Amino acid sequence: MTWNFENSLLAGRTLPQRGHRRIALLISSSEDVRVDHCYSAAITRHHRFGGGETVASYIEPDQSVEAIWARIVREKPDVGAGQWPSGLHARLKTEEVRVPQDLGLGWLHGHDDLSVTQIDVLPGEIGRTAIDPLAGMVLRREKGIPATSKVTMLEGRWFEGGTLLKWKNTVGS
Repeated sequence: MTWNFENSLLAGRTLPQRGHRRIALLISSSEDVRVDHCYSAAITRHHRFGGGETVASYIEPDQSVEAIWARIVREKPDVGAGQWPSGLHARLKTEEVRVPQDLGLGWLHGHDDLSVTQIDVLPGEIGRTAIDPLAGMVLRREKGIPATSKVTMLEGRWFEGGTLLKWKNTVGS
């Protein structure tokens, strides 16, 4: 299982290293419920314990480009982390918002577009991890549902796309 909370904390550690101080979470409310509020809990923890300026997150059922754009205009984040509709990039271009210079974007749960900076949730590793116990049951000739349940949480990996500022040199500062 993907460890969404830890992956969100990874974003919270990495984004400030890039110079981003106003981090806004951009996700649908249904996605936040699906991951048991891991994204919103992690960003709240990040803001609460010295993670830059607090920016109102966008956790709403309406995932229209217009609604998200209105929040970006009002809150003025320097980076949006989460998941957003594909039309957002076109809207930003229309509004002459340069990515990543004016607004950085980081996807929290893997993305097909490798030009987007994201957390790779390692779907192949998730599959291998899920199959291992089943293979063990077959080898031991066990049948039925196991008496105890087990959960394995997998940390994602930062994947460098082109939608965030480049790494800042923090050595000696």
